[in-house]
Amino acid sequence: MKLGATAGRLAALLFILIACVVLILLDYRERTRNYYQSMQVELQQTQKNVSASTRRIMEHIAILRRAAESYLLNHHEEHLYSDLSANIVYDPSRNLFDMDALQPPFTTDQAGNLTGLGNIQGRQPNYYREIEMALSLTPIFRATKENLPESNWVYYISQNRFLYIAPWIDSNKFAYTNESLSLEFFTLALPYHNPERTPFWTRVYVDEFGEGLMVTAAAPIYASDVFLGSVAIDITLDVLKEFVINPNLSAGELFVVNQSHQLLAHPTLTSSHAKTAATFPEALPKGVDNFISHPKDIPTDTFLEIKGYALIRTNIDETSWHLLLSVKQSTIRSAIIEQMTPEMALAGLIVLFAALIQRYFLTAGQLESSQRRYRQMFEHCDAVQIILDPTNNKVIDANPAACDFFGFSSEMMGNISASRLFLSENNEMLGENWLPSLQSGKTVIAARRGDNRSSLVEMYVSDIKDKASSYLYLIVHDITDRKRSEEQIRLQAYYDPLTRLPNRSYLFEHLNSLIASHKREQARLAVLFIDLDRFKQVNDNLGHGVGDKLLQQVSTRLKSRLRESDMLARLGGDEFTVVLPHLREETDAIHVAKMLLQQLADSFSVGDYELHIGASIGVTLFPKDGEDASTLIKNADIAMYKAKDNGRNQYRFFEERMNEAVASRLMLEGDIREATQNEQFHLEFQPIIDLKNMRLAGAEALLRWLHPRFGELHPREFMSIAEETGNIVQISEWLLQNALNLAAEWQYSRPAGQQPFIAVNMSRRQLISSQHIKRWRDIIRQSEVPPSSLVLELTEHNLLNEFEESRRCLIELHQMGVRLSLDDYGHGASSLTLLKDLPISMLKLDGLLIRNLGRQTKEEVLMDALVKMGRAMDMKIVAEGVETPQQLAVLRESGCDYGQGYLFSPPTQPRELSMMLEKVFNVQTQDD
Repeated sequence: MKLGATAGRLAALLFILIACVVLILLDYRERTRNYYQSMQVELQQTQKNVSASTRRIMEHIAILRRAAESYLLNHHEEHLYSDLSANIVYDPSRNLFDMDALQPPFTTDQAGNLTGLGNIQGRQPNYYREIEMALSLTPIFRATKENLPESNWVYYISQNRFLYIAPWIDSNKFAYTNESLSLEFFTLALPYHNPERTPFWTRVYVDEFGEGLMVTAAAPIYASDVFLGSVAIDITLDVLKEFVINPNLSAGELFVVNQSHQLLAHPTLTSSHAKTAATFPEALPKGVDNFISHPKDIPTDTFLEIKGYALIRTNIDETSWHLLLSVKQSTIRSAIIEQMTPEMALAGLIVLFAALIQRYFLTAGQLESSQRRYRQMFEHCDAVQIILDPTNNKVIDANPAACDFFGFSSEMMGNISASRLFLSENNEMLGENWLPSLQSGKTVIAARRGDNRSSLVEMYVSDIKDKASSYLYLIVHDITDRKRSEEQIRLQAYYDPLTRLPNRSYLFEHLNSLIASHKREQARLAVLFIDLDRFKQVNDNLGHGVGDKLLQQVSTRLKSRLRESDMLARLGGDEFTVVLPHLREETDAIHVAKMLLQQLADSFSVGDYELHIGASIGVTLFPKDGEDASTLIKNADIAMYKAKDNGRNQYRFFEERMNEAVASRLMLEGDIREATQNEQFHLEFQPIIDLKNMRLAGAEALLRWLHPRFGELHPREFMSIAEETGNIVQISEWLLQNALNLAAEWQYSRPAGQQPFIAVNMSRRQLISSQHIKRWRDIIRQSEVPPSSLVLELTEHNLLNEFEESRRCLIELHQMGVRLSLDDYGHGASSLTLLKDLPISMLKLDGLLIRNLGRQTKEEVLMDALVKMGRAMDMKIVAEGVETPQQLAVLRESGCDYGQGYLFSPPTQPRELSMMLEKVFNVQTQDD
């Protein structure tokens, strides 16, 4: 019996020992699982931190790209380069230009460094326009550098082989090299590498300016679908290494790998000063690299245990990068064993099985250790941390960082309501129910500091639960400075810096949003495209400073006449756009257009100048004239040009037929450039007859274009296009040269002083440019034709638009001996001021005045008065459009000097005209 009892006791003891071993093994397994989970949590936290950092960098790349392409669309005034050009030096020995130093008034805070291949002088206009764009990014580059202290360089690189970097960097350290366009931050932006035009991260490369190994975030820049270059932000590998530092991770190595298997960040293997980039296999433990060849071989949801190591992977958001964690399993075992007390086995011998189970879940020592560890983390963390009780709105606990931030002692914090600490994002008081309704996650709110200042904060909210209660755990970050910088960058990207009006980018976004809401509501809106008249003359003659102040006054005056719901934007240059939402009637748009024209017709006082400009306005209506922002603005632009063609200072509504006219106009724009080179222009001459002796007194040179598809075109069909495109300069010089060639042939046909004159029409562009007048003077001198044999015909319309500029040029020609004729007099305003203030030699009466002569009408009285006025002012009178003998009789009787019209001859070829030199034009009148 004793032996049986002993065996029973031994069996019970053995059972207890086995139970203890099983419990210890279960405890070890549970601790291991918790350890892995804690490392996964820290891995995910690191992933969030790295993703947030890379996302912020890419957000700034997007802002830089939007600002660059917006500038290229907005046609800003091009004087940034001219203002800075004195600082640019060309080095022939290196065939480079750069900026050795900044001269006053510029400082290193106002400009960056521009460097490129070759001499910057003598380039095409688009080259300087691109440089203007790069220089305009200076304040955004500086704000980006301030907002991203981790960035190394912020710059723009052009396929036209120049670089611009800001803030300022000494040129001895920074210069364009031939290798610049072969590096990935440029090649990956090229259209054939990046047809989708997406922002990207490069692989690791060696910086050409000596900053070591780095990666670059970049995005391509396009203008009208043409690739120009890329904006970029460089980050060194030493900075990337700081991204993955996690002080809460007690074991293992965190490292980042890109799609090319290069190590971007590793505790020991990556350094900016290394000669080459380390690779993914080098980061793997010895032996493990035989089984893993790609980061994707490592799972993302659980640890891969292999060759004594545990590995897990996650991805960095919006990149092709992988974040990996590698931990020695022996390290995990040691950490867990240290946590397990030796008394555990002894306790299993002396306590009941139930007591051991209870110890398995939680021991008092472990609980105390855990509380102590988390308390230390709470107390010593620099982040503001608060625990709140949502049931009574009270602060339960706050760490020292929170006390410093809110300006209260720890004792006072325990008696403060949470509503006292926080305000809404708009700085309004929060109700008592805001705390219970607070959701887990991230939110932006205002914090009220102890000195009654408010700061904008980002608050991360988590629920903490125990058996009896639920609390809210808040981590608070002050983002006031960051939001201020982001707002500054947003203003620079969406607002015109001169007028503070929305720019083209904001206009298109806002207008498309309005269109979407108006479609739902079946409402109407209008778009007014405003182009200032004569603004270019203000800029050219008085300088950009006066022009800028004028634009500011224009924007203020326009905005003062609009509703709060209306939008006024500056597209660039002297172009503005007004959006009128929720129109009741189309006549509302007419009312606004007339009101704005009146506002702009009044004079502007800028410094010592009293300026008169006016405007032309094109109007489109949604949905009739377009159902998207691009179409509405384009059609309003077309209508504006129609208003300008019709005499300026007026408005026009868009009509569909205008599109056909624009298409035809665009076709002629392309053809007109080749017309002179291909000898498609020719001249015809219409005789001008001396009405006293009825002989040839002169001829007007008339331009004709023999178009290869449309046949012969009259000047009214293409001259306005030539004016706008600038081709009028070349055409006018060709016309003048060929007309003078004919005049040279006539020099010896009659005695000196009696040679016929040649009349040539003068364009508006010649009238207002001293450079063009100089060119005309040279052509006249080289022709050896007496200047008095040349008559330049001017229209009253062109003279009135740019009177002061025209007056200076005309006086210069008159002093040379050229005669001036005022064409189409009597058709427009017929200003007597022009006759008084300009050296006019001839007055050419419009055909409308001649049409009714011979019928005893008022025109005959007017004709007689004009002839007498002309004689009194020593002017010759020319009657244009003479077609009947009756008209000729009245003209001769009134004493009119010259006549021109089909009664004498239609426009004819030079050879036929020369045959008329000795001809007497016998026209039978009623008096003969």
